[in-house]
Amino acid sequence: MDFFKNIIDKNQIENIPASKIDDLMDEGAFILDVRTEGEYKERSVKNSVNIPLQELDVRYTELPDKKIYILCRSGARSLEAAKFLKVKGFDVCNIKGGIIEYPGK
Repeated sequence: MDFFKNIIDKNQIENIPASKIDDLMDEGAFILDVRTEGEYKERSVKNSVNIPLQELDVRYTELPDKKIYILCRSGARSLEAAKFLKVKGFDVCNIKGGIIEYPGK
């Protein structure tokens, strides 16, 4: 997925802080968690969907046709996922700071 670093600049990706996750959940937003399955099992956002970044290139067709808010541990993998999905035509937003900065509901 490093290939997408050269196509989409990080400044072309919308970002929101992790502190907004609860608001997103209340609005029924689709939250995609791109951490590994093990990380996801340790701690996750309720009703989020886990597709590890390493599997996203073959599983992106499972995603809905609506805005996708992307989460990882710190915001780095989610940014890579956002770049990939943007190239594929998805409306995406990176959750900056990731689960580390999510205070939890």
